[in-house]
Amino acid sequence: MEDLKVPKWIVERLEDWTLMFKLGLVNFHWKLASNKENVLGGGWYQFDSKTNSFYLYDKSLDFGRCKIEDIRKAKEDNWIQGSLRKADWYFNDVYDTKHEVDYMGTWEKV
Repeated sequence: MEDLKVPKWIVERLEDWTLMFKLGLVNFHWKLASNKENVLGGGWYQFDSKTNSFYLYDKSLDFGRCKIEDIRKAKEDNWIQGSLRKADWYFNDVYDTKHEVDYMGTWEKV
């Protein structure tokens, strides 16, 4: 049976104390990490190409919730490539998975 890979992300502190945003299709958040000890948190993501919006939500079971300040710093510290660079980023650390991403009541712009 093949492992289920889903869209997940983490923020990791590098040796020079900059923060790096990493994302990928993985079954566990720890598979995105270079050094698990330096991961500040993570969650799940969804990209809406119609509105050019990138949604970060929930938490990592491996590393816990991430602070929006850490996501902002990771965006500033590291080059984000492709369509994500120009996308509008939104974050919700208490995302209720019963709702669709369309539910914008508690989303904060990153």
